Amino acid sequence: MLMINTETKNAHLKLPNNEKSSPNFDEIFRKAIQEVPVGIVITNAQAKDNPIIYCNKTFCKLTGYNPNEVLGRNCRFLQGPKTNPETIALIRRAIEKAEPVKTLILNYRKDGSTFWNELQIYPVFNDEGRLTYFMGTQIDISTKMELFESVMNAKHEWLITADAINDLIILTDADGKIIRCNKATATFFNSDFPKLIGSSVRELFASTTFDSKDDAEDLLLVTKAEFQFTDRTGYYEISNYPITVNGNLTKRVHLVRDMTSQKEMIAQLEWLNKAIQQAFDSIVITDTNGNVEQVNKSFERKTKWKNSEIVGLNLFELYFEPSSKDIIAEIQSKVLNGQVWDGEYISKRKDGERLYEEATISPIKDEAGKITRLLHIQRDVTEKKQLEAIAEAINLSENIGYIFAGIRHEIGNPLNSAKTALNVLRKNIQQWPCEKIVEYVDRSLSEMERIEYLLQTLKSFNLYEDVELKPVRIYDFICNFVKTAQKNLEDKGIRIFFDSEEDCKDVTVSLDSRAFYHVLMNIMSNAVDALEEEETPFIRIRLWQTNSTVNVSISDNGCGMSQEQLNNLFKPFYTSKKHGTGLGLVICKKMLAKMNAFIFISSRNKDNASLNSELGAKGTTVHIAFSV
Repeated sequence: MLMINTETKNAHLKLPNNEKSSPNFDEIFRKAIQEVPVGIVITNAQAKDNPIIYCNKTFCKLTGYNPNEVLGRNCRFLQGPKTNPETIALIRRAIEKAEPVKTLILNYRKDGSTFWNELQIYPVFNDEGRLTYFMGTQIDISTKMELFESVMNAKHEWLITADAINDLIILTDADGKIIRCNKATATFFNSDFPKLIGSSVRELFASTTFDSKDDAEDLLLVTKAEFQFTDRTGYYEISNYPITVNGNLTKRVHLVRDMTSQKEMIAQLEWLNKAIQQAFDSIVITDTNGNVEQVNKSFERKTKWKNSEIVGLNLFELYFEPSSKDIIAEIQSKVLNGQVWDGEYISKRKDGERLYEEATISPIKDEAGKITRLLHIQRDVTEKKQLEAIAEAINLSENIGYIFAGIRHEIGNPLNSAKTALNVLRKNIQQWPCEKIVEYVDRSLSEMERIEYLLQTLKSFNLYEDVELKPVRIYDFICNFVKTAQKNLEDKGIRIFFDSEEDCKDVTVSLDSRAFYHVLMNIMSNAVDALEEEETPFIRIRLWQTNSTVNVSISDNGCGMSQEQLNNLFKPFYTSKKHGTGLGLVICKKMLAKMNAFIFISSRNKDNASLNSELGAKGTTVHIAFSV
């Protein structure tokens, strides 16, 4: 007989003492009921409204209420707005009839959250058969219910999804009898759904032809195949998926897709792609932000970027010179407004070599008229610019050559006379007051040395008027030059590096060795001057070849130049050096023009530095290109 102590609010279960009970059994039983992982409540069936007289810890944990908030109340306080009224009625009828009941009910916790309760209620009778208590157990099965609802929803959604798909989906048993199919299948075969269920799938595909790529010759057994129906037009693709259980084939899924439109589109795209890939001009397709989607073979050859490497990268950031921000803004403004942009800009290859390009950039619109992509058609005009630069340099040299020759003639004799007089003066130094003579001589020699330096520079301008071009292995020439310069540079704390493409080691270039050596020395001297205040100075020489040029670059990480300095580099007598003449680069440009070469110079100082530069934050790169 189960007994309930209701004298205190801390009600607990008791068992009657008998010969088989130990004195502590009641306490053990009470603790066991408290610790079981099932919510338990006991109500007084003889009291009004069936008040709760006991609840264990699991019930309190499940509902969020403490015992003081539970005892004395009817269990209906766990119900809420979403609790099913039919479930409540079922429980009420069972209690009225004093019958056990098991059901699922949506209950509410103290914090307002809900949980699914697997509820069981048992009536408890005394020895006389009179109803005295109800005991209820609660188990939280919310997770199971959520999983069940998810499965049911997924099943429903799957059925809807399968019917919404235009592809044919057919499920068969191991013998090929149709178990289920989607709506598209019934429509395609012009049949009712009930007629298809149980029929043979082979009958549906009896009139077909296909080229098997597998060893199997059965269309319904291959992994994937393209086929055609003999009694209708079009191209189709079938994919077959076996379903096994414990290694035994139980079902098959057949997925059929109409490939007719795709086949026709692929044929058109193949021709279009061939035209793009074989085009002489470089073609690039980007999104509206400039992110590359495709490039053709001409672009790959020109830039050394492979299509797989550059796809996804931003063409404006990667390919354009950092100084082209205004041009990029102009391009984007024009094409995003539906207009075509035509113009020139400076770009760079993967290895950093600068290119001059003419380009047409057009917007590509979708059917709704929205701009979705940009079409870039580029033409390399670097060689054209080279020829223009050579012509300009030759014209410049012809204009000022005559003037320089006259200046050299005019100051030559006075300079020699002055030096002769000063040397005589030094021989008679004892006849003069020492301090006065030394002051006079030093001042005079300083001025004469300045004139002499100018004279030598002017002389150099016409030194190689008639260059003697001979085939020279450019790699060996630069190696020897580096060896010659290395010791002097190391004494100044400057490191020098020489990098060359492997295929350049046997390349020959037509040049005048004396003139080109003079050019390299002049550029190297400028680099050394720029590195005076650099903590870790270096000079890097690179040699590489393109389709039409052999390229040499000399880079340093020195102080760099401003845009104004860059704009005036090749103007005679312009210099930013304290003791410079402003003729060094003019002479270099003239010499290179005589050797069918041209020179570019790019530079960044602390005011216009870019971390994207191959030099780092600042520095100068001199690029010499020989036409081959």
